[in-house]
Amino acid sequence: MLHACALFLLCLPLYAQEVSRTYRSGEVTLTVRVTPDNPVVGDEVRLELEVSAPKDVQIEMPDNPGVIDCAEVLDRESTTHGESFLLDPTGPGTCHIPALAVRYGSSAIVSEEIVFPIGSLIPPGETSPDIHDGQTPLPLPEQSVNWIAIAVGVLVMLAVIAWFT
Repeated sequence: MLHACALFLLCLPLYAQEVSRTYRSGEVTLTVRVTPDNPVVGDEVRLELEVSAPKDVQIEMPDNPGVIDCAEVLDRESTTHGESFLLDPTGPGTCHIPALAVRYGSSAIVSEEIVFPIGSLIPPGETSPDIHDGQTPLPLPEQSVNWIAIAVGVLVMLAVIAWFT
C-alpha cells in the first residue's frame, strides 16, 4: 500500500494546471484543450480544438498542430465542432504546443502557445527502473565428454584404414 501511494505521488507533476483555454473573436469561440490534465509518458494525449460559430460562418481548421517538441502526432480526427489530434509523448518534461490558428470568413482566431508538464513514472534521481528477477538462475549443465562416441569413432577409423591398406 505504501509503495502504491509513493508511486502515485511521484507521478503527479510538480505543479498542476488546467490545460484548457478559450479564445473569443466576435461571435466565434475557440477552445483548445489537452487531456488528460496531468499526462505521464505512455499516456495517449489528446489535443482538441473546438469551435463555436454562427451557422453562416465558414470555419477552416488547421491540418496539423505544427511542430510539437515533446510528442509525435499519431492520428487526426475531424468532428462537427472541431479537430482532435492524438499525441504520443516522447519523454518527460515540459511540452510546448505552438499557437494554433482557425480561419473563419476573412478573419482568424489564434490561440497562445500551450505549455504543460509531462510526468515520468520513474522516480526522480533514478536512472533506470528498479526491476528485479524473482527467480534464481538455473545451474549450467556440467560439461562431459562422451567417451563411448569417441571410442566408436576411433574404431571405425582404424577399420577403414586397415581395409584400405
